[in-house]
Amino acid sequence: MDIRFILCAIFIAFSTFSYGQSLETKQIEKIQEFGIDYQSNMQADPNFNTEFQNILELDQNRKKNKTWGIVLSGLGLLTTAYGTTAFTGEQANPYSTIAGGALIAIGLAEMGVSIPLFKSSKKRKRERDKIIEKYNPNWTVEQ
Repeated sequence: MDIRFILCAIFIAFSTFSYGQSLETKQIEKIQEFGIDYQSNMQADPNFNTEFQNILELDQNRKKNKTWGIVLSGLGLLTTAYGTTAFTGEQANPYSTIAGGALIAIGLAEMGVSIPLFKSSKKRKRERDKIIEKYNPNWTVEQ
């Protein structure tokens, strides 16, 4: 046989396995935490896996953005507080006031960067909840 034919057949065989649409057990459990019955929706809707994977991806991105927003806002608060103490300290000299001013600016910038992360997290949650409500009409935002 021709080597190209064998390589092509192997490539096709492996590519069909890599594009499977089934969800893992952890993903199914996460979907069920949202009050969605996975088994009944699997049979009712042909696009169920795409929608469910979209829910999981939006939820993961939401958590990631919220975590980074919290980290950056906390770090910005600490940096600003330290910069303020250095800027207005009793032993203030020209170098400490410059360093304090720089730390204040850096802290405010960190807190400023956290704002879009929080907004993005909230947007992803609304998008996720809209898809969840399609499969679970009793879903509320408070859950």
